[in-house]
Amino acid sequence: MESPCAIVSCGNSIVQDLGECSLHCTKNDYGTDFHNNSVLSMFYDQLVDYILKQVYEISLSRPILSRDDFKAYLLDELESETAEALAREQVIVFDHIYFPERDSRDRFDYFKVLKKVKRCAF
Repeated sequence: MESPCAIVSCGNSIVQDLGECSLHCTKNDYGTDFHNNSVLSMFYDQLVDYILKQVYEISLSRPILSRDDFKAYLLDELESETAEALAREQVIVFDHIYFPERDSRDRFDYFKVLKKVKRCAF
């Protein structure tokens, strides 16, 4: 069984030898993070899950779209006006998240996900 992140209320699995998950661990330069146990792709996946948790578990309003469909929208697997509307009305708070360097050519470029969520607080 993998250990949970050291950050309180975060249930993500840790990045090997860092004690924190890919959202909360300190990042290095792009090349180091890319080759360090896939920190960048793990960050992308955990960021999407973090957004989903904010929308479906913390939000005060009841989402008008299934969690799976909204996830597909965030991952560019679904085009949907309903998903776009849901993304526009959400305020996502990124609390204690350390964003890594990015490369727009990567499949796991998190900026593509952030552009879909119109109202973010850091």
